[in-house]
Amino acid sequence: MKNKSWGRTILLSVVILLNSTSAYSEGGVLLGGTRLIFNGDRDVASMTVTNSAESAVWLMRFWVSPYERKSNESEGKQEKSPFAVTPPLYRLDPKDAVQIRVNKLSDNLPADRESVYYLNNLAIPPKKGRKKLSEGYTKWFAVCDKYSN
Repeated sequence: MKNKSWGRTILLSVVILLNSTSAYSEGGVLLGGTRLIFNGDRDVASMTVTNSAESAVWLMRFWVSPYERKSNESEGKQEKSPFAVTPPLYRLDPKDAVQIRVNKLSDNLPADRESVYYLNNLAIPPKKGRKKLSEGYTKWFAVCDKYSN
């Protein structure tokens, strides 16, 4: 009875181990850290974002939002942030890396305590099975000229 449970445990461990390595080898977007600490005496903080994929191109979007909403009325509305991310939109090619910078826009942050904000990122993957322009798409142009008599 114990031999069966040990065999199942070992088999389950091997399956989990193999699945975790195959997910990493697929590639994707890697952020340079889980937190971006912005010191109050500086105007800029930065982080590296890397595309570890062999062939996939990702479109990356970055923005900063407050940790807590001001009220229930603001739900669905994007609140102003005292920070701006550059570049806000970036095409991340295979095996490429970009340095994103978070710039402080105003000095209205409280100096007596920490402020927490989200550094949001949206990674838009490539569409599967999409043809290139040279593989069967045709461009059509329509020109309308209006002549008055």
